[in-house]
Amino acid sequence: MALISINQKWFNKVKIQNMRSIYSTVHILKKSLLFVLLLSLSFSLYGDDNYLKGYLISILEQNLNWQEGTYQLEVKDSVATIIVKDINCVEVIRAKQVLSTVSLLTDYNFINESDTSLINLPAYIQYPRGDYFKPVIADIKEPQFFISLMNMSVAQEDFVLGSVGLGQSFGLYRWPISETNNGIQLNFFMSLFSQFNMDTSSDDLLNSDYLVGFPLSFKHGNITGRLTFYHQSSHLGDEFLLSGDAPPRVNLSLEAFDLRIAYDIGNWRGVVGAIKIIRHDPSDLKERRALVALDYRNPGPIFKNSRFIAGVQTIWDEELEWNSGTSLKFGLEIGQSYPHRQGTRIMVEAYNGFIPFGQFYTDNTDYYGLGIYFDVN
Repeated sequence: MALISINQKWFNKVKIQNMRSIYSTVHILKKSLLFVLLLSLSFSLYGDDNYLKGYLISILEQNLNWQEGTYQLEVKDSVATIIVKDINCVEVIRAKQVLSTVSLLTDYNFINESDTSLINLPAYIQYPRGDYFKPVIADIKEPQFFISLMNMSVAQEDFVLGSVGLGQSFGLYRWPISETNNGIQLNFFMSLFSQFNMDTSSDDLLNSDYLVGFPLSFKHGNITGRLTFYHQSSHLGDEFLLSGDAPPRVNLSLEAFDLRIAYDIGNWRGVVGAIKIIRHDPSDLKERRALVALDYRNPGPIFKNSRFIAGVQTIWDEELEWNSGTSLKFGLEIGQSYPHRQGTRIMVEAYNGFIPFGQFYTDNTDYYGLGIYFDVN
């Protein structure tokens, strides 16, 4: 099970290609950073507040038949504030549904001129958009779509690692509790995380982690939380197994509960959490993990419709005598922000600690690189 001792032949092959790997990684990073600047500039050309205000007015008055004088609209940094005067709750709900589809709009708020409890809360909402609990920025196993390239070091040997994620959390039911966006929501998620050795001739698949589960999230004021029951199974890649360099296969499979509690203070969010494994193979796997995370989201745009975000997360694992793995990510979030998140993220990534992929968790690694994420809400 020890990747270092059993897989020495693989690392010797990697060493021969070490200089090419480093050059390739630097070349990719330079091109990717240029792409970040060009992409951010393109968004700045389309994010003018005056243009957006006029566009929203045409939607409200032409598409929804709102009358001039029955509302007041202000747009600042792609965030719309609509003060309603003589608009009933049904029309406001229709307007929210339409505005949630406007890609240039980062966020919106409806305020009643005389009564802050404008909308009568429904008993539940089926298939809600978004979630009460925002994803942890630096979490490696959040269900999401991404492509990353990293320079990975294991046992002082470097190689280029390609990482791909395919995953989505889907809202099933939401039970609103108050007009201030408090409530409970049930979701379903599926995700796949695969890692490839880009220094081999066929970009060998090393490992794939499959996860599926049901997150239950809640919000009360500045406190949000998420309790997730999930199944995970991990599998070595076929090319890796056939190469003769793979370690003995471990049938890693488990079910667990993952609890996270977050508190928002301005632009910052602190997260604490615990994971309890309730069924597992191998049978001697220890069952407890703990984590902390810190997220930062800059509310003001660097360019129009793009914001700086950063996050760090550390996980301690009982199986590894409470040794840790720390993930750091920072970069640009482009497009609509939460609660109606839709867009891309360009993230610089770094990691130090136990390998967070499949059966290789008993070995340590360092890696750094760049990832492109696609957020669909």
